[in-house]
Amino acid sequence: MVIGMILSTFAFSFVFFGDTPLFGFVESVYIGGVTATSLFAIANSIKTSAIDFIVAGQVLLIVPVIIGLLVFLRLTRFRWASRYTVSIMTGVGIGITFGLTIRTWIMNAVLEVMASMKSLQPDPASAIFTLIATLSVLTYYLYSVKFSSTFNTGRLKYVATLGRYCLYASFGYLFGKIFVNEALDSLALYLVTYVYRTFVELKIFLGIV
Repeated sequence: MVIGMILSTFAFSFVFFGDTPLFGFVESVYIGGVTATSLFAIANSIKTSAIDFIVAGQVLLIVPVIIGLLVFLRLTRFRWASRYTVSIMTGVGIGITFGLTIRTWIMNAVLEVMASMKSLQPDPASAIFTLIATLSVLTYYLYSVKFSSTFNTGRLKYVATLGRYCLYASFGYLFGKIFVNEALDSLALYLVTYVYRTFVELKIFLGIV
């Protein structure tokens, strides 16, 4: 504790005396200690997550270990090899994100529409309208000149028009729900809380008087 207090005092001296040898010593100790601790943590992580499994017989883990070690070649004249590690990590990250996005925002919605059409729930009219709205809204996001012109200026432009109306209705509903419904709930809760606290304070005040 005494050593820590002395080192903290040396570090705090930067505020008054600037970059002195005492501050430089503390800075070097801190950076060196953090670096050593990080290296030991990384080595232990590699051992527990890869080397132990490789020794146990899962030799295929050698491949990702080598790919990970390639990134350190960036510090040498063979820095081009580190691009493989960056490319693989980027590709995996984008693939996972894109895959989850497709499943969450597209596949689940399509499956819900198909399920509602199959069961005609909550009622046949709603199920049919959901299918029509989904198909018409998709035409709004056609960015190809070859296909979008058919739905925007061609024979099927009424389909895109219906899709825009469905989008407007959904946006209006969401805006109304968020900005009106939730805002009113928050305002009502605030007013109730404020009135309640006012009555409590008055009760305490009158009780004291």
